[in-house]
Amino acid sequence: MSVWPISPELRRHRVNVEIGIHSIAGPTEREQREEFAHTLTHGFGLIASVVGVGVMLFAAATRGDMWHVIGCTVFGLSLVLVYASSMLYHGTKDPVRKIMFQRLDHVAIYLLIAGTYTPFTLAKMPWPVGSTLLAVVWTLAAIGIGFEFIQKSKKRYASVVLYVVMGWMIVLQIGPLLRSIESGGVAMLLLGGVTYTAGLVFYFWDRLPYNHAIWHGFVLGGSGLHFGSVMIFVVPA
Repeated sequence: MSVWPISPELRRHRVNVEIGIHSIAGPTEREQREEFAHTLTHGFGLIASVVGVGVMLFAAATRGDMWHVIGCTVFGLSLVLVYASSMLYHGTKDPVRKIMFQRLDHVAIYLLIAGTYTPFTLAKMPWPVGSTLLAVVWTLAAIGIGFEFIQKSKKRYASVVLYVVMGWMIVLQIGPLLRSIESGGVAMLLLGGVTYTAGLVFYFWDRLPYNHAIWHGFVLGGSGLHFGSVMIFVVPA
């Protein structure tokens, strides 16, 4: 720790750099416009997910069994959390709170990935295949969440690699999955994964204006496909 006093401006600058704002004066006009777009896109996702999850949970409770309800609840809550935390992160102007919501945003991504596996492994896939896959993916999620809290520097590549590995682990059990749900459900699940993965091109394309808003569009598409797969092919008709 330095013995020299740190001015409020320099402290704010250090926080801004951690969240991707490199001007000591704070966010530029372009950054403010883009953050508004980011807030708007995932604000829409939050509203859509709250409505959709409500419908899904009602259907699971009235037409399914305990495993359908538990699986859909975990998936639904993680979906709502990922959009809520992202909206709060992008919509908050206070730099210190922004870091807090950024960390929550990253944690929510791990929860959503593991949460997406949950209804398929609990309600559809045979045991012990489903239970083993569920245990592995939630263990990786816990490791990733722990990494978010102990790392001293933000290494987004490391986090994204773990996101992708967790997301595509399903291909290791594609056979049991195909025997558990109709091919249309598997197709929607895989297409959702492709959508998420393709969106990473824009996530890392920092020089492209509104690249993160475009990434948000891919997130909306990927999560929508996964929601459809659960709603149509996991929840009993």
